Amino acid sequence: MAITGAKHHRAVPLLAPAAITQQGLLSELISVLKPHPRGLRRWSVMRALREKRRLRSHDIPAKFEQDIERVFRRYCVDEPALRVCGPDEAPFYRPRETAGEVWAVHPARAEAFAGP
Repeated sequence: MAITGAKHHRAVPLLAPAAITQQGLLSELISVLKPHPRGLRRWSVMRALREKRRLRSHDIPAKFEQDIERVFRRYCVDEPALRVCGPDEAPFYRPRETAGEVWAVHPARAEAFAGP
């Protein structure tokens, strides 16, 4: 007896929840920094991320700022001890010509890390 209408499924690699969260935060961080070529102060980044999440009715975890900071440092050219990619691939940096805690993104490098 032939089975009609059967669906064929491809194996899809599963990511650990932490990897999914990190990729989501990475995409959010890129989307906030991309329109600002000279970068934004850290507190402005956090405020923008919180506002985007609030408008979309997304959860804001208790350790949201720590998670964002961790993602920035892991993908920042200025953090060689923590960085998870090469210095020529790192999408984030701290502009030298600015005072204070300013974060910026290399738009061309960010394309490789931006999510859907």
